[in-house]
Amino acid sequence: MSMFLHKEIELLQRMMLDLGGRVEEAVRRAIHALETRDTALARRVEAEDAEVDAEEVALEEECLKVLALHQPVAVDLRVIVSILKINNDLERIGDFAVAIARCARPAEQAGALPWPEQLTALTTRATRMTGGALDAFVRFDGRAARVVCLGEEDYKAAFNTLRANVAQTLRETREAGVVDAALDQLAVGRSLQRICGHAVNIAEDVIYMLDGVVVRHKPLEVQPL
Repeated sequence: MSMFLHKEIELLQRMMLDLGGRVEEAVRRAIHALETRDTALARRVEAEDAEVDAEEVALEEECLKVLALHQPVAVDLRVIVSILKINNDLERIGDFAVAIARCARPAEQAGALPWPEQLTALTTRATRMTGGALDAFVRFDGRAARVVCLGEEDYKAAFNTLRANVAQTLRETREAGVVDAALDQLAVGRSLQRICGHAVNIAEDVIYMLDGVVVRHKPLEVQPL
């Protein structure tokens, strides 16, 4: 039975990585649509979210089937439980990609507000952290997962600065276009912050999968190479 179980786990891993790749692409497209004001691409991101949802449900059902049929223990059980949890985080990242895409406006509707550096920093960090967490899963690399977790304070600080800047803008202007642009920037920043948070969740699940240790709410450090 062990051979069949391991084949099933390999299938679960492939399904999860396929979903991860789709979600990463959705985030990239949503950000590109926002930056280029490509509303057609934004609508495509929104439409394709149904496929992400379908893959998430299929993977969950497959995980539950493997748990019921094989009753795995130890490392095998941790791998399946981790995939179940990561699956949910990936679906949520896909939802936030849609939220970002919905903020894409045509040029004539966009307010005259500079693109803040905090949004650029959050964009870079969100894509890097999501990719890093999935890479850690692929390579069974606990150290790489810890590196992702340690980025939590940086993205929180970037968002807090963005929120303060938006608040200052709203205090200083009543121009409708600028107010709309500022609120869009805050919404995008919040979505990017949430994506970073889900990347941290994935990295924590990788650590649990490898070490059997729950690291949520605990201080972490990266062990030297």
